[in-house]
Amino acid sequence: MTRTHDLRDQGLSMRAIARRLDLNFKTVRRYLRAGSVDSLLAGGVQVSVLDSFKPYLHDRLAEGERNATVLFVEITGQGYTGGYKTLARYLRPLRRVDAAAALQPPASVWSMLWVGFEMRWLPSSVAEAFEIAGLGCLLCQHGVPGHGQSPR
Repeated sequence: MTRTHDLRDQGLSMRAIARRLDLNFKTVRRYLRAGSVDSLLAGGVQVSVLDSFKPYLHDRLAEGERNATVLFVEITGQGYTGGYKTLARYLRPLRRVDAAAALQPPASVWSMLWVGFEMRWLPSSVAEAFEIAGLGCLLCQHGVPGHGQSPR
């Protein structure tokens, strides 16, 4: 890396440095733009103008706010200097994941629905136990036919 900087200090262009050191032009450019070896080793770590606002945004999403325009106005008031599109691009996958989770019923509902469909094959004592536990009403809410009926 120091060789690229030395050659640049001598007045060579990036393409000339690339030819002389037998490196790709983009590699030379990356070396010259890097402030230090540490920044090169850090890899793809990038700083975003949203970084300091991400905890706030996550809290607001957890509270149920999904409107990017509303969130943009709120964080702009807190000192955000980036653009709306940057915010919307960041929020898009978070809102999708959250919306998918909201549409998914709890696992217990799925298992109870399965039991409800299989209720006619259960012994009457087990079916009655489900009814006593109040699971029959849960199944009724989900429209499972014959959920609380004894097979006999």
